[in-house]
Amino acid sequence: MRFRAPLLNQNGDIDNDVWQLLSNRQVAKLYDWACTKDVTLQKLLRESRYMAQQIGYSHEVMLEGTHFVSGYYGCIMPDGSVHAW
Repeated sequence: MRFRAPLLNQNGDIDNDVWQLLSNRQVAKLYDWACTKDVTLQKLLRESRYMAQQIGYSHEVMLEGTHFVSGYYGCIMPDGSVHAW
């Protein structure tokens, strides 16, 4: 079974257990978008509804949800690349 979990817990706070699974480049991308749009990271995560999802059977996760900047549904890969579909 693959791992899949939201980045925010039920209280609306960042879930540290899930947050620790993200790569540095994924975290940098999220902070960059938050700074660019002048919003808090929690607001960005709440509106985008990103889910951390395990890639295959590796220890890496991709973030899947609605991109905060463009509004398109897609993902942020561990290398920080952004894809929309």
